[in-house]
Amino acid sequence: KGNVAAGIQQAKVVVKGYYGIATISHMCMEPHGTHCEFDGPNQLNVHLSTQNVSGTGGQFAGPLGLDASNVSLTCNNIGGGFGSKFRADEWGILCAKLAKQAGKPVRLMLDRATELKVGGTRPSGFAQVTVAADANGKILAWDSHHWGTSGMGGGTISLGQFPYVFDFDNRNRRATGIITNCGPTRAWRAPPHPQLCAVSQVAIDDVAAKLGKDSYDVFAANLDKTPRPDVYAEEMKIGAKLIGWKEKWHPHGKGGGKGAVKRGLGMALHQWGGRAHAAKCTLRVHSDGTVESLGGSQDLGTGTRTIIAITIAETFGLPISAVSVKIGSNKYPRSGPSGGSTTVGGVSGPNRRAALMALSKNYENDPEKRKDLPDGIFDLVAKKYKVAADSLQAVDGYIVTTKTDKLVKAGRPPEPTAHKGSPLYAARQAAGDKPSPLWTQAQKNLRKLFPDGNPLIGQPVRVAPENVVCTWKQACSLIGAMPLEVEGSGAKNDGLTSSGVGGIQMADVSVDTGTGKIRINKIVAVQDCGLILDLLTAESQVYGGVIMGISYSIGEERIMDNATGRYINANLENYKVTRIGDIGEIVVEMYQPDSQYDRGVIGLGEPPVIATGAAISNAVANAIGVRVPVLPLTPERVLKALKGGQ
Repeated sequence: KGNVAAGIQQAKVVVKGYYGIATISHMCMEPHGTHCEFDGPNQLNVHLSTQNVSGTGGQFAGPLGLDASNVSLTCNNIGGGFGSKFRADEWGILCAKLAKQAGKPVRLMLDRATELKVGGTRPSGFAQVTVAADANGKILAWDSHHWGTSGMGGGTISLGQFPYVFDFDNRNRRATGIITNCGPTRAWRAPPHPQLCAVSQVAIDDVAAKLGKDSYDVFAANLDKTPRPDVYAEEMKIGAKLIGWKEKWHPHGKGGGKGAVKRGLGMALHQWGGRAHAAKCTLRVHSDGTVESLGGSQDLGTGTRTIIAITIAETFGLPISAVSVKIGSNKYPRSGPSGGSTTVGGVSGPNRRAALMALSKNYENDPEKRKDLPDGIFDLVAKKYKVAADSLQAVDGYIVTTKTDKLVKAGRPPEPTAHKGSPLYAARQAAGDKPSPLWTQAQKNLRKLFPDGNPLIGQPVRVAPENVVCTWKQACSLIGAMPLEVEGSGAKNDGLTSSGVGGIQMADVSVDTGTGKIRINKIVAVQDCGLILDLLTAESQVYGGVIMGISYSIGEERIMDNATGRYINANLENYKVTRIGDIGEIVVEMYQPDSQYDRGVIGLGEPPVIATGAAISNAVANAIGVRVPVLPLTPERVLKALKGGQ
């Protein structure tokens, strides 16, 4: 693209660098494994640690000569996956065959050494980069050759996103894949973005070092070459304030403490998609007021369940405890696998749509589809209490109307009391007694969909005696003996979900130049992800991503013996996973202006792990004045770099 030679000719500085990031292995807390038992000769029941509940059961059928409908798969909790648990795998098939031969249940789990060797790896990435810039740090030309290995496949990191996040006017890039007889590659959280970031944004930092400029200013000077410059600019300002960039920054290698221990700052940017995957759910509202959602999704622990419960509870104006979430079975409605940060949108969208249709079939804008839907809660209440359905809302355990003059006052329930356990109540308190963001955003989305009016649109109101039509339970008693059952589906282009997120990370580190040991003082992560359904869950995703980023930055590496081809550190003693003492302080700030809420729900699982490596590498270079070119930044590599080696 463009003219690289001309860009180099016009430049004030030209930086040539070698950068790399080593292969690492998946290290799931719960190793890959399967429990299989047969119920009769043709019914297989599988308990599997999987990220793909709806899509894995059928993988057992063919090898065992079974009908796919006769394979039941359950996964209550994944126990760690991060891209490595989408398949039945040969050990899963073997487990099922052993169970059939033995006539007994069989459980087969990989031990730790085998898990590290065959459970999947993240490919390595290396690059020779030439970058040219003007006196202000504006990148004029980029030329790179990168290589790496994905094992027997011989692939390497993608050319299409290099240089990472930035699309410079003059660039040339080429890649070489290397075939090695090593363990298999599998998707590892945000593939291949950590590698792309680690071998490109360090080069931008080296431009700043050569110019003697603040790295923050050089990144800022090139934001116009990113997909969302305004968002990155604001996130950088927030991050700089939280880490004290202005007060702590110094030119590379020219400050940061006396004696052997040097301190430095570094930063990097990242991006991700996060579009909702295809999914369905079944939502049931029972006559006693209880609610249940069924879907073939999966959960590491409680995050997926929490998001589904919050979405339904807010829509119905109920406490989360009133919603029962049933996931983890391939007998439930199909849901996409948990990969690519697609789950939060994949499950929240269908459940939101189903809950709205359970309130009123008029939410369905297609008249042909609407006539096949059952009457919703509002439709039933409207008939019973002679009140307009389009005036009704479900709030804090009550069905209320915005048109009190049309309310039939006879038989009205007693004055309500506030339900402090409801999500709307908690959200109002946190926002100064204002409507919760999810409810407000839902109203905006519906107005976009139905500009000519929709029965569910109305301003959120407080629960006041004159507005009450009936309680939620009284409304549900109108359903009858059979539950009200509605199906939700997605993804749809209705504003509830979208894609495209970004963020910045800044690192404050100390480096002992005598021992090569790096200490993480502080990591600041500023992240956007559209409409946040649960702040605690969102922040937890970022904390987890940063911790994994620290781990591959300073410790994790698969080490192969060149003489024998053996994986020589396949154990928890020598495969260096980050411990608590390695982490330092982590500050997470979710970027939440109104413009983010307008975007709808976007996935968050992957992006927080991406920029950590480049940010830490840049902070180390700022501290000691030389680039340690390859991650992880082990003491050996730090000392070699200080002595002028790579």
